Amino acid sequence: MKNEHLLKTSIFFGSLLICLFFVRTARAATFLHPHGSVVISQGTIYRISDNGQALEGFDTPEKYFSYRYSFAQAAPATSDDLALPHTVIAWGDGRLFLEQGVGYQVSGGTKHGFVSQDAFLGQGFKFSQAKVGTLNLPVGQVIASAAEAHLSGSFVIDGTGTVWYMTDTQRQGVPSIALLNSWGLNFSEVVPANANDLAKPAGSLLSYRSGSLINDGGVIWVIEGMGKRSFPSTACFINFGYNLQNAVVASTLGYADNGTICGPAPAVTYERKTVATSRGNFSVDILTADASQVKVVTDTADDNDCLNNCQVKSLIDFVNQNQGFAGIHGSYFCPTSYPECAGKTNSFYWKVYNSRLNKMINAHNNIKEDMPFLAFDTSGTAHFFNQYKDLISANLPITAGISNEPLLVQNGQIVVVESTLDDKQRTVKSDRGGLGLTGQTLYAVIAHSATVFDLAYIMQALGADNAFNLDGGGSAAMVYNGVYKTGPGRLLPNALVFVRK
Repeated sequence: MKNEHLLKTSIFFGSLLICLFFVRTARAATFLHPHGSVVISQGTIYRISDNGQALEGFDTPEKYFSYRYSFAQAAPATSDDLALPHTVIAWGDGRLFLEQGVGYQVSGGTKHGFVSQDAFLGQGFKFSQAKVGTLNLPVGQVIASAAEAHLSGSFVIDGTGTVWYMTDTQRQGVPSIALLNSWGLNFSEVVPANANDLAKPAGSLLSYRSGSLINDGGVIWVIEGMGKRSFPSTACFINFGYNLQNAVVASTLGYADNGTICGPAPAVTYERKTVATSRGNFSVDILTADASQVKVVTDTADDNDCLNNCQVKSLIDFVNQNQGFAGIHGSYFCPTSYPECAGKTNSFYWKVYNSRLNKMINAHNNIKEDMPFLAFDTSGTAHFFNQYKDLISANLPITAGISNEPLLVQNGQIVVVESTLDDKQRTVKSDRGGLGLTGQTLYAVIAHSATVFDLAYIMQALGADNAFNLDGGGSAAMVYNGVYKTGPGRLLPNALVFVRK
């Protein structure tokens, strides 16, 4: 393997038991298990939340089993794990239970009985799949027939051999048995799909469960969302109390390499998450960067101010040509496809610093100088200016910078006024890009099915002290570790790129 620091399974054979004894009895336990990990302390089992911000306790064995976990998956909790805020986890979906001789399927925080044995068997279930236990849950709607769509949390298989994970609104494809195993199931537990299952729309593919250990060609990874983290040494793996037997043999292709477990956190992380706001919940792609640990580059396809027929290129070209690993599209511009842009194809007015040439593009056009500007000085420190002209007054030497409009959030408060937005910004639900800054934490965001006004609430919910809008719609594009997370979209006149220091 090229990455010699990654953990190889062959390391363990012959030394695992000896190492396990000495490390577990002597370790300092001052580190946090990855998101989704199951840990145990003094007989109580917890789960590290998907965002890593809470320790979710299982208050009953039945609730633990509702997630299809086994006790062998629980690793010893560390002091850092236990220092997280404690919450009680909700019930998992899809597991069958037998309570006082009555069969139930748990889903949506309720227990669903079956009207008859025929209904139970007709849904494809087996009595051997039911876990005996006491369910401290309200009774939900009864499952009346074999023809009903399977409840959320069920795994079903159609006539073509495709396995689906059922939710209340859609079905998600399961691309491999290994992925099924990561969710605590064997193929024998998958039940036949019915017509009502298949009538639901097909959504995105199901991903490995967060916290899963994956053995990919002898390298052990732990999954966090759509990312993966490796172990730099055998000691690192053992110190976390993991059991090699819990690793699923599978490919991790398509999962972003987010660095190592015991090493320093990556300077930029990627996550697709649902952000809850007072205007609703939004699916958002987020690059979160520590500005002190990463170099930010802003680049333009043209080397000079351009009034018409400006050069454009793909975001991945901007990233690769600057030897970067991540990036996001830049400011508004007039693309060729817009009829109203006749005579000014691909032109843009906003100020963008060309890091390659060490000069400001559009510095002297006297346009958009009252718009916000994000700058990075020669030490790499990020600065947020509410207006570009404030940067000029500060006389700050910079190495990167970009502006756009409107200003969304200022000092943690939403400042954009909905009535001042144009019709598209105000009413069209589309991909919306934005940049936000809190201290030296930079958020590069693409919100899906959102208006510009929605984006202001999203940036505030993410914790941005200051934020402004970028381009969006067909221009929206985001790259992480050389892979498009959104896009590729249109060719672009400018972009923001992250480069490893």
